[in-house]
Amino acid sequence: MKTLYKSSLTREKFVVKDVASANPDAVLVEYSNRLELNLITPDGDAHEDFVIRCQNMHVCVRLAAKMYASFRVGGPIMNRPERYRWEEAFAAVTSEYERRFNPALWIAVYTSTGKLAFSHGDNPVLVDVIEMLGAKTDGTQTGGLSSTRGALEAAGKQVDIEHDSNIALSLNLETFKGSVAIEVMGEERATSLRFNVSQKEAGQELNIPLVMNAAAAALEAIELCHYAGYGEQKRAMNLVIPKSDEENQIEAAAGRINGLDGEIRTMEGAFTVSYRPERPDFAEMKSEAFAAAHESLAAEHQQLQAEG
Repeated sequence: MKTLYKSSLTREKFVVKDVASANPDAVLVEYSNRLELNLITPDGDAHEDFVIRCQNMHVCVRLAAKMYASFRVGGPIMNRPERYRWEEAFAAVTSEYERRFNPALWIAVYTSTGKLAFSHGDNPVLVDVIEMLGAKTDGTQTGGLSSTRGALEAAGKQVDIEHDSNIALSLNLETFKGSVAIEVMGEERATSLRFNVSQKEAGQELNIPLVMNAAAAALEAIELCHYAGYGEQKRAMNLVIPKSDEENQIEAAAGRINGLDGEIRTMEGAFTVSYRPERPDFAEMKSEAFAAAHESLAAEHQQLQAEG
């Protein structure tokens, strides 16, 4: 069976320290999510490689699904008579919730040469440099980091770049079946989810973008459950200003979770899906986050009561 798409999404943190500075606060911290998008036509005659970096995980995966679908229909994205409709693609992969509550969202798409092909928002210059230099050396991020350090030293900058990363999503999707593994690291606990997808009827091919979007929905729902559970506990303890933007977002998050669960059900309706250990119960996940938040908010609640 032919593998149609195999990749992983990596969560990253870069810490750039000015070694020569006596100021301990002379530190630049950047966060990024990175996914390699390697595209090839069914006959193998054409291929195209991209790297997608984004502020958050789910939009990164949704864009990869969108570009995958476009490539399968129209061939190479960068070599078309009509320019790829980037703004339309970006709008299609961002929800109303995202546009309303995350106006600082950024995303960047790089070609195999390290060139910035498409972007939205203020993507960190550091990741631009890493991708550009990585493409010019060995084509890897490791090479890009090494070259970035070397370039800064050559320019007389005494800096140290620390890089920490973990894989949040692994995709292995074949013609008739696929597997998805999710590992979201929270401040206090990790959430793991794995599922296999296969044909319901003989000869039914996997809808790769549908599966990728379901994976993105799971990633987003897991994070929103933690946010909404924490926020609802905060509101229950009178730590949220009524009718504020924060309260509006907490309420909107609950509705967004329901919509994401619906996206996953769409995949389940189209294919046979088996989960390990079990299908995520987002209501339970949010309740657990609500209970866990009580202890962490206790001090703030006590201070509020003391102030009368």
